[in-house]
Amino acid sequence: MNYYLYCLRRFARLILLLWIVFRIAPLAAQDRAARLDFQVRKATLDTFVRRLEDSTGFSFIYGEKVQLRQPVTLDVRQKTIEEILQYAFGQEAITFKISGTHILLGERPVSRKYTVSGYITDSISSETLIGANILESSCHAGTSTNPFGFYSLTLPEGEIGLFFSYLGYETKHFRFLLSRDTVMNICLQTNNQLAEIVVLSDKKETGIRATGMGTLDIPMTQIKNTPAILGEADILKTIQLMPGVQAGTEGFSGLYVRGGGPDQNLILLDGIPIYNADHMLGVFSIFTPEAMKKVTLFKGSFPARYGGRLSSIVDIRTNDGDMQNYHGTVSIGLLTSKLHLEGPILKDKTSFCLTGRRTYLDLVARPFLPEDKKFNYYFYDINAKVNHKFSDRSRLFLSFYKGKDHYDYKQDKEYDAYSNGSRMYFYN
Repeated sequence: MNYYLYCLRRFARLILLLWIVFRIAPLAAQDRAARLDFQVRKATLDTFVRRLEDSTGFSFIYGEKVQLRQPVTLDVRQKTIEEILQYAFGQEAITFKISGTHILLGERPVSRKYTVSGYITDSISSETLIGANILESSCHAGTSTNPFGFYSLTLPEGEIGLFFSYLGYETKHFRFLLSRDTVMNICLQTNNQLAEIVVLSDKKETGIRATGMGTLDIPMTQIKNTPAILGEADILKTIQLMPGVQAGTEGFSGLYVRGGGPDQNLILLDGIPIYNADHMLGVFSIFTPEAMKKVTLFKGSFPARYGGRLSSIVDIRTNDGDMQNYHGTVSIGLLTSKLHLEGPILKDKTSFCLTGRRTYLDLVARPFLPEDKKFNYYFYDINAKVNHKFSDRSRLFLSFYKGKDHYDYKQDKEYDAYSNGSRMYFYN
């Protein structure tokens, strides 16, 4: 009997001791709502943890994977323990949780990221759209399509909302759960309906977009509608009308951008440098507007991929060709005739675009020249492109250009000769 009483007393004492420990221990530590002054300079997080334990009575619990070697400097006044921890660990890959008198430290979970990529094209012609905008609504990340109409955007895992937009086209919005790398090829439809607007100034809109500092996107419709010599629309002549660009000699196609000379400009056709970009000693350029898709002028702050040109970059892209339907145009002007054809070779897979231009100045001038004078001058341009789509991620295009200035002048004369014995004389 005495043994059972002895055991009961010891058990009661143990219960009382545990109750006292659990009641008094929290009082030894600072209240979570209490405001503290804490200072640590040029120390590591490990030193910060030990000093905070000594000052407050809180104890830290963490595993070997939690690294506390990062430097930290703090000088806070009248802050709670939670605010102090936020200052120390907020920018680190460390999480904390307060449980009674214990502070649990753990590794911050690294969110996975995935890539959304694809091509943005016109819904009717399947032409890629250069400079189309892609915006993610929640994290405000965005990008634009490159010169081949391709985009790539890396986003964190989770639900995302993507907006696809382009000038003159309807905006598309997609919302979905991003859990892997995703390919999204988007077809945008043209939007011919104009919403009600209020005109606040009398400035005439040119349709030219300033897409960045010193960068202008010139639409092909604007180039074709610009008055030109003998009705021949000319890309370089239109660029001469832009702010910051001077024409130099009147009637010639040289570009003087912000004081630089024509030799300080880089002209690209589908990414290939063009060193002689004119016909008739500079009166006309070699670019046929019907074959071109996009013209971008960089007057300053141009990307490093274009090299070290001093004045400007003129980046010209040709049409890829319609992958759905065959169509073309034939035009006869005062100086030249043009032929433009495009269409699918394999529908939705391979397309072609062919454009040719030739002057008939030699044919026009021939009836007005004397019979003994033969004058023959003409120039021509041929643009051809084949575009093949291997998959949603890869394409191949072959671009071809040939141009020539032909000049030939001959004069036929008949001579009569006689001799006086010492000299011979010629008369025509």
